[in-house]
Amino acid sequence: TKGNKLVFNFEAKNVYVVMRPTTNSSVSVNIALDGKPVSVGTAGKDSIQGFVNVDLDRLYHLISLPEAGRHI
Repeated sequence: TKGNKLVFNFEAKNVYVVMRPTTNSSVSVNIALDGKPVSVGTAGKDSIQGFVNVDLDRLYHLISLPEAGRHI
């Protein structure tokens, strides 16, 4: 639903989430790391300029860090 927020407190190198759109159209999801937009150097394979286009029920790769660490 528009305006909702999901916050993960994690200690990992990569973050994956299974998501699906609630309608028949795709949904753009904003991805942040430690309160800042995900950069090119920390973006997962499915994250483009800090957003993920959720168009199917599947596993999305949101964040890819050089090494594991604690983040929000």
